[in-house]
Amino acid sequence: MVREAQSLTAAECQRLCDTQARPLADALHRRMLAHREKVSNGSATAEALGYSLKR
Repeated sequence: MVREAQSLTAAECQRLCDTQARPLADALHRRMLAHREKVSNGSATAEALGYSLKR
């Protein structure tokens, strides 16, 4: 996707992000939320997921 975006205008690049990158990021966020509910509070995994979800 980076190679595709190099030759695009700002509007075209934004459209590419909206159609390709955003759905992937949204899916990752949903999976992280679901996994966070399964791990115990205070664990390193819970802290890492919490940190990532805040970003």
